[in-house]
Amino acid sequence: MLLGEEDSDLLVRSEEQDTADVSFFSGKKSPKLKRSFGISSSYFHISSRGLADLSGYLIDTLDASLDWVDSHVTGIGNLPARLFFWLTGAYVYEAYNISFHEFGHGLSYRANGGTFDTRVGTKTDDGDNDTKKRENFFAYFFRSIFKGGPFRGGNTHYRGDSEIDETYKKRQKAHGKTWFEFAKSLEGQSEQAQKDLFAKFIKDHKLEKALELLGQDKFSKIFGSETVVANEAVIAEAVDEAFEDLTSIPGGKSAVLKALDYTDKEISLVKSFDIIHAAAGMNNETYAAERIADRIFENKKGSAFEWWAYLAGKLSPLCYCSMKDYKKGPTSDDPVSLWQDYKNWGIIDDVSKSDFVLAYTLSLLCSGTTYAPMFAARRKGFSVFGGKQGFSPLEFHGFRIPETFVYMTSKGIAYRVKSGYRFNDSTTITFGTEFVAKGESKMEAVLGGHKTFGSLKDLGISATFTFGKEFNVDFSCNVPLSHQFFFDIGYSTYSADSLYGERLTSVNKFNERRGHEVWVSLSRRFNTFSRGGAVLGKI
Repeated sequence: MLLGEEDSDLLVRSEEQDTADVSFFSGKKSPKLKRSFGISSSYFHISSRGLADLSGYLIDTLDASLDWVDSHVTGIGNLPARLFFWLTGAYVYEAYNISFHEFGHGLSYRANGGTFDTRVGTKTDDGDNDTKKRENFFAYFFRSIFKGGPFRGGNTHYRGDSEIDETYKKRQKAHGKTWFEFAKSLEGQSEQAQKDLFAKFIKDHKLEKALELLGQDKFSKIFGSETVVANEAVIAEAVDEAFEDLTSIPGGKSAVLKALDYTDKEISLVKSFDIIHAAAGMNNETYAAERIADRIFENKKGSAFEWWAYLAGKLSPLCYCSMKDYKKGPTSDDPVSLWQDYKNWGIIDDVSKSDFVLAYTLSLLCSGTTYAPMFAARRKGFSVFGGKQGFSPLEFHGFRIPETFVYMTSKGIAYRVKSGYRFNDSTTITFGTEFVAKGESKMEAVLGGHKTFGSLKDLGISATFTFGKEFNVDFSCNVPLSHQFFFDIGYSTYSADSLYGERLTSVNKFNERRGHEVWVSLSRRFNTFSRGGAVLGKI
């Protein structure tokens, strides 16, 4: 089989076959193209895996809207109608992408026992007036649609009532007074009195080593001439700022926490929390793109809108990292916070903006799905503005052209490279690896497969195993209830100590390093019929 040969096969099959003959601004779809929409228990529990499944349902629905145009709008009005539905669909999907990004942050907070607030737009857009406490995903998604989220972005605010905070409180109490309690003792004191009390606090609680490691000037400036009233909020913010730039200290933040008598387990927890929550939004977007690419491979077909959604998940982190100026120091922007965390924890001492940009660029360029529609265009006239737009995944003698995905992990910048083999239309296997390319050495293997049993009315089974020192499993079974309705049941277990599990697990605590998820869903398969040739042709 030649590279891209499957594209021509898909585009010329009759409507009796399961094709992906999809038009962008004009054309038709085969009535046999399988699409579905479903409701999953994951929507209520809220997990990254479940919300990634929602992406597929959303894509099917948006694609079907283009079919509806072909069925009801003919002649010269078809093209503008399809353009309207395409732009509307792109807007809605981008609102999903932003919501999935923000809830990536939120779920990482929840994994540590905390809660979070959400906001459509940046902090400066509407102040706190737009903030919603403990909002669910769907409420945020619809609010993002109607409040211009795709143009304004979003924000997730950590509420600070997690096990991480309990860790800090326990360690602070071991030194007698917490920072907050100490701050209250300074209220109303003169500047000199504040400095004297601070010196006594350092001595009484044996923080000289931490002060030496951190740097006298960083703590001294807290009580410098700029300080007018040293209240709780001022001290809390100043201490946070003092800990933000530890790059000159051997061992970085780990050394400071060791000086404060943190245990190795506590340090590991804080480290994971810092990095994973900063990376969680971009990681979720990458995860959505990965799931779309896997779906195209398993189904042996993809649509124009599916490809667009895949590109959105790939390009969004790349653009995000490209736009940020890292020389201005730490900000709330994810790439900058992540860059600072990698340096503070001593994971990547020489990390730079170009490292992030290069990683996401390679992810885009070294993936078969990126080029699949281009081969369809070369072989059978695939066109963005008209004609046939179905494409199949690129394969060579049954082997899937590899896909590359970049994830920011607690160990450093990791590449997840996957390929596969298609035995026939009903059986595929997936294999690959995830490894840290820059940072602390770590590697995991990926092995999985998908099987559809035609003799059992298309019952399907999928399983993926990720293993290294830790072990993760994703298993699902798709059971046909009728020609249109399907029941799914699945089980996932993740280790919070693995590269794969740390970004997906709902558990990341002291004594619960393994998370489990059982889910069920009910989906309805639907087909939208087009009028075939009664549409505007190629332009």
